Amino acid sequence: MFETTIAGSLPKPSWLAEPNKLWAPWRLAGEERAAAKRDATLLALKEQEDAGIDIVGDGEQSRQHFVHGFLEAVEGIDFNRRVEMGIRADRYKAMCPTVTGPLRLRSRVHAREARLARAHTRKQLKFTLPGPMTIVDTIADAHYGDRVKMAMAFAALLNEEARGLAADGVDVIQFDEPAFNVYMDDAAGWGIAALHRAIEGVSASVFCAGSKTLTSAMPMPRRPSMMTVPPTISASPVGSSAWPAQKMLLPVCVGSTRKASSPVPSVGSHTM
Repeated sequence: MFETTIAGSLPKPSWLAEPNKLWAPWRLAGEERAAAKRDATLLALKEQEDAGIDIVGDGEQSRQHFVHGFLEAVEGIDFNRRVEMGIRADRYKAMCPTVTGPLRLRSRVHAREARLARAHTRKQLKFTLPGPMTIVDTIADAHYGDRVKMAMAFAALLNEEARGLAADGVDVIQFDEPAFNVYMDDAAGWGIAALHRAIEGVSASVFCAGSKTLTSAMPMPRRPSMMTVPPTISASPVGSSAWPAQKMLLPVCVGSTRKASSPVPSVGSHTM
C-alpha cells in the first residue's frame, strides 16, 4: 500500500515571514508571532488534508530553518558567534552558529507545535527532525574538536526530543539527513550509528530521508529500530539490509513544486 506525505516544509505565508528567501526574517514579534505561527500551522494541516495527504505534518511553519529550528533550544550554542561555512561539501555557503560548550536541551523543542497539530487533525501525524550528521555539517565547532563525538552528543538530544514527540502523539518521526548524499563514507562509517542513537527507544515509527528530491518512494518501517538509508550504503555493517515491504511512503509536493534537478529551494525551511 502506498501512503502519501510531504517531504517536510511548506512555504510560509507572507504575513508570517518574508517570501522567497532562505532563513527569511519573521514579519512579527512576541505573542503576535506566536499566534501567527499557530495559524500558519493550522493552514498547513488543512492544505494537506484537502489534498488527500495520508500522513500530515506541521509544514515546519514555526522554524526558520530545519536544522537551526532545533538548535535554538540547545544550550552550548552561540548564535551571536556565526561563522560562514561551506556546507554539504561546499555546495553553498551559510552563516552558522558555533558550539561553545557541552550540549544539552534547555527544554522540549517542538512540543508546542506537535501538540497543536495533534489536537487539530485525525490523520496520522508526522514530525521532522534534522539528523545528527546533517547538524554537525551545519554548525561550527569550538568545543568538541571531533565531528563524531559532536554528532553523538546531538544524537542524544535528538533522542530526548523524539521520545517527547512520540509521547505527544506523533505517529511518524522523519530524520532528515541530506548529508548522507554528500559524505557517503562517513555516513556508512558513523552517520548511521549516530542515527541509531537518535532513535533508541522511540515508540513512533521512524525513517530517514536522505534524498534531495521530492519524488522518490522510500520504505517506511513500522519498527523504530529500522530506517531507510541511501542504497549505496544500505549494505553497511551498521546499516540494515532487511526492509519491510508491506508499507511504502510516497513524498509529494503540496502548495509548491520543485524539480529534482533544481538548486537549493528558495522557500520553506528546508535547505538541504
